[in-house]
Amino acid sequence: MLRWEREDITTDLRTQKLAGEVAGRFPDLDLLHDVAWLSNTESHHKDRRVVALSARQDGQLIGFAPFVAKPARLQFGIGQLVFCSARVQRFVIEAGPLLDEGQSETTLGACFSSLNEHLSRDAVVFLRGVRDDTMLHYVLNDRDGVLRSVFHVVPFGASYKRCGIQWNGNLERYLDTLGKVSRKDLRRTLKKAPAVMGVEPTLKRYREVSDVAAFVRDAADVSRKTYQAKLGYGLTASDRADLDRAAETGRLLGHVLFRGESPVAFHLGFVHGQRFYMVNGGFDPAWAKAQLGIYTFLRVLQDLEAENVPVTLLDYLYGDHAYKVRTSNQRVCERHYYLMRRDARGALLAGALRTADASSRALGAVFERFGLKTRAKALLRSVVAGSKKAYERSTRAIIACGATGDYAAALAAV
Repeated sequence: MLRWEREDITTDLRTQKLAGEVAGRFPDLDLLHDVAWLSNTESHHKDRRVVALSARQDGQLIGFAPFVAKPARLQFGIGQLVFCSARVQRFVIEAGPLLDEGQSETTLGACFSSLNEHLSRDAVVFLRGVRDDTMLHYVLNDRDGVLRSVFHVVPFGASYKRCGIQWNGNLERYLDTLGKVSRKDLRRTLKKAPAVMGVEPTLKRYREVSDVAAFVRDAADVSRKTYQAKLGYGLTASDRADLDRAAETGRLLGHVLFRGESPVAFHLGFVHGQRFYMVNGGFDPAWAKAQLGIYTFLRVLQDLEAENVPVTLLDYLYGDHAYKVRTSNQRVCERHYYLMRRDARGALLAGALRTADASSRALGAVFERFGLKTRAKALLRSVVAGSKKAYERSTRAIIACGATGDYAAALAAV
């Protein structure tokens, strides 16, 4: 069987050679398969390490698979309610291994068999954003496939449509690719926000290493006011290492929107090749009526046009939130997967995760059917904002819904 060998990407000479080899063989590789980006992960994050595997035939590279490992907690619960967790070493790969054209499932299976040799007892593998139209998706869902003899395969969450924007460098031409209602709403937002705020907001761009400290200060000032920050998804000073790394390699593209001297919204992305990864954003909830999230996004597009930034795809990354669907003109079906080793601990983790994930998605479907989903999200925001009464009401609703099946009673409790 073909073997995948671990690559050393800790030395500059070897890294440069491998980076050129991978880029030459796979010219459309994404940011998290880029050797130059991965090579300094360990130096910027002491708790992370990269296990990069490669496969060759007759001296030619035919496959590349980088996994970023870090300590994590695998959580089990329903929605935002976490009942317990387990300490793991999580090995994450974006989308899956890169394979040369014509390679078979055997080559793919050999990659994960080789990876298994590098996994500790507490390791799990997370495949993030596997596209439905790939061989990996087929192999993961083949009950007699090559992966099932090595790992328990656990789908994580429902399939979703990864949203993006095919960008041609012009805001008006982009708007013309959307539906009539979306076009009208977005153009209205560009006019509405300044009217609501009583002043024309200014947008500041951050790209250089010297800009990072100011961006972190201004964006974090906005981020800590958002409910996402209270859920642990906000931007903080702890993100400085990644932003420094992005700026050092020319990938940083951050924006902050100001009302006068006060930051009120931010948008963060990384430029890699012709793709713009939109990784974070937020706005001051005091200006929610101005629709600052959408407004800031549109102002960023205006800046991309004005600066002629050479990107052709704006990538919303994971999930298919309504605003992503509304503003996108490209959608691709994806799903996340966990792989657990075939031992007693792996079987236990896989069974617990399947149960928790299925329960969470079933409850979500019930909330959707009976109109509880929007109310539940509003309650969650109240909870993380510190409302004890809202927490008690949401807990009663969940208990009523899950334990008795009386959805009318659950709605009344909310």
